[in-house]
Amino acid sequence: MNNPIENLQINPADHDLFLFCHEFIKLNREITNEQIPDSLLEFWSAPESKADKDNEPSDVPLLIFIAIVDLYMKSRKEGEEKLEIGLRTYLFNQFFYTFQVVLSATMHSRKYDIPIEPFQLFMIEKYHIPKIEEPEQLYLEYMRLTQTSNSSCSDTGSSTDIKTSSANQQLEISFPAQSNHLFLIETFVMQIIDHFILPFNLIGKIHRSIIESINYAVLSIKENDSRENVKVIAIKTKKQFKVTILCGEKSLSPKPCEFNPVEPNADTDLKGHGLYLMKNLPDTISFFDDGKEVRLTFNI
Repeated sequence: MNNPIENLQINPADHDLFLFCHEFIKLNREITNEQIPDSLLEFWSAPESKADKDNEPSDVPLLIFIAIVDLYMKSRKEGEEKLEIGLRTYLFNQFFYTFQVVLSATMHSRKYDIPIEPFQLFMIEKYHIPKIEEPEQLYLEYMRLTQTSNSSCSDTGSSTDIKTSSANQQLEISFPAQSNHLFLIETFVMQIIDHFILPFNLIGKIHRSIIESINYAVLSIKENDSRENVKVIAIKTKKQFKVTILCGEKSLSPKPCEFNPVEPNADTDLKGHGLYLMKNLPDTISFFDDGKEVRLTFNI
């Protein structure tokens, strides 16, 4: 059988830059994506991931990633656990896709000044392997890959419902108030961002504050009572984007809380669960019915 690498080619004009990249990776294995120059990010990106679709097909991205995998294999000491990442294997394809996503996200974040967490791109051991043998991960991967969100997961006992209003300006989801269902929210938040076409400068704020607020809501329910539901309602108006998180049934006349959990002197056991982010990321935040209802407002 022919070695598949032998069929990969580099444009002669790119040969010197490719050799430089190979050496750059070897000497900087522990650096993060935020330290990699724009020119290299662009050079390593597959043509399909670029805005300019007229780029000629190139084997450089694949060869660069092979060099990263080779560096990982050689870095493992004898007796250390080592992933078997051969060409044409599931892991190789999964990790190459991750590699390309990190490159694209890094370039996009720089272009639009969106903060993202740094990632050690050359350290294969840092790459995430979806544990699809676990039901939560399995259904999260399913929803991500198929771009669907409605789910009824009998294996996990979860039941979710996502609705869009007739005016198309409201989106909501409800799910049992159990911590093992929080993975659904990541997908829902991304759906919110896509559905409402929110400004780039708000995406990070909205994503983090919604996640923390829902986590707060679930933790507020004693012993994660699965009989209670959490509902999230997202509404966009001309000047504002509003998110309401409800624990249990909505009151006909919700009363403002006598105390505000995000105040510095608030007497609450949940101080360590993102309350600082909940307070500082939205433009306003309000609590009702002893914290069972949380309202976030963002000016757009």
